[in-house]
Amino acid sequence: AERGFPVAGGAHALRPVGVIVDSGGAPGVTPNAYAFWRARRREGTSRLWHLVKGIGGKRRDRVERVFIETRSTGRRKPLRDLPLVQASTDALKDEICAALLRGHEGARTLRLLRDLPPNVAEEMSAERRGAKGWELRPGRKRNEALDLAVYALALAYLLRAEAIEPADPPDWARLGADNARAVPLTPEGVAPATDDTPAEAPERGASSPVPEAPPQQRGPSTMRFLRR
Repeated sequence: AERGFPVAGGAHALRPVGVIVDSGGAPGVTPNAYAFWRARRREGTSRLWHLVKGIGGKRRDRVERVFIETRSTGRRKPLRDLPLVQASTDALKDEICAALLRGHEGARTLRLLRDLPPNVAEEMSAERRGAKGWELRPGRKRNEALDLAVYALALAYLLRAEAIEPADPPDWARLGADNARAVPLTPEGVAPATDDTPAEAPERGASSPVPEAPPQQRGPSTMRFLRR
């Protein structure tokens, strides 16, 4: 959560305004996710971390945050102390699919860079829309990239990113080095955080002082792959 990601063409990096974590999976994953979030709360960084659970089918809200019962304390009412983001996966996958196939630059366009590993495009197209919602295509098992895109979109909605006024953005959405999550770059990489939140030490050689801007992507090969 405190890692800095260098901004192309700038002298600063941006730290995430939030990290969303899948709380479901194989047996044991959910209680481990709950324990992980509670550990972040004890260290005072829980505001950056959000646990999510994907829910299929038709739902009223695309994204909803609820407080769930996680343990009993002997009281009449159970303790609901853990916030959980419920994401409507079918609706969000509809939006991701439309954003991938949109053939122009601008708002609500999702681009896959050409130098991404091949498995990313494969995982993004691992499911198809059926009468009952999104499901894996025959013979496909890996859909992690699609799930991550869905949960990232859920976090954007949770942070009310779609309601941002460009003329008056919140401090974490400003362009430039005065962004609230910006940290300066040094010849060694990203400078340490200056607030009370503990910073994660960057990997040696993981970031360059001022990265070059990536070339503009036209994207026809990715779009043909996804349509096929």
